[in-house]
Amino acid sequence: MVPVRLLVWDLHGPHYGWNSEVHRSMFRKTALIFVADLKTLQLFEIQCLLNGPASENVSAERVLVGNKADAAAPANNEEAEAFATANGLTYFEASAKDHESVDAVLRHILLSVMDKLEPNLTRFGPPPERSRCVLQ
Repeated sequence: MVPVRLLVWDLHGPHYGWNSEVHRSMFRKTALIFVADLKTLQLFEIQCLLNGPASENVSAERVLVGNKADAAAPANNEEAEAFATANGLTYFEASAKDHESVDAVLRHILLSVMDKLEPNLTRFGPPPERSRCVLQ
């Protein structure tokens, strides 16, 4: 078993735009999850991040999650999926309210990260044989 530390930052809002905090938070990360509200579907901010800070981190697993799938217009779902495909993002639809597909997103991210890290893990070989103590 390999310990994994998952850090999640919510950088929602236009006030984050292009500032250095967002840039630092996306630099050298193993995975990036972008969440779009399927009810209102505004992808401009995500596109700005993909063109800016996230573009420097091409090795990261990048996922777009269309949230509020339970209340979304079908056209928004299709537009979000097309956006993900055009930008090389894996796409998921989820509903945090109904707990729908949230575990699938996290499982995908963790498995992708572990697949990328596995070749770099140090292998120590087989465990040493245990010696037996004999009481005399």
